[in-house]
Amino acid sequence: MKAGMFFGWIATGAFAVTMAASIVLSASPRALAQDDTETSSPDIKVPPAQMAGTWTGDIVISAKAGGGTGTLTLELTQVKTTVGGTFTVSGGGSKSPSGTIRGKVAGDKVTLLASPTSQNHPCHVHFKGVVLGPAFDEYKGSFSSIVHNQHCNVAGTFDIFLQ
Repeated sequence: MKAGMFFGWIATGAFAVTMAASIVLSASPRALAQDDTETSSPDIKVPPAQMAGTWTGDIVISAKAGGGTGTLTLELTQVKTTVGGTFTVSGGGSKSPSGTIRGKVAGDKVTLLASPTSQNHPCHVHFKGVVLGPAFDEYKGSFSSIVHNQHCNVAGTFDIFLQ
């Protein structure tokens, strides 16, 4: 390679690098940034609803499960996202079950498992609902027995309030 060609190639290369650098440096920051529509917001952690205390209100048992209305009372304690305590149901055409209850809180969503201790054929019941209201003092949702057979076939809705 001749010296003139070598220096010409370097000069042309330097010119190209200089031009590329000036194009990149003159581009707007917005053009260089990632498209706004592709960014995702950071995970926002919502504190768990506070369920500790006495909750009382209506329970409605579906007609398919024998029908009726009654009163549901929960006495709950809470440590972080874990809830535990006792429950009682009075009226509602049920056999007035009572027993222990435990579950989890995730933001305003609460799932509970009730284990009756007052019946010959205890039916474990799953409660699922949300905590509502400006003061987060209403817990509303549905429930159903985990196993459905001749002894365990209950389902319905509940709407209870922190006392």
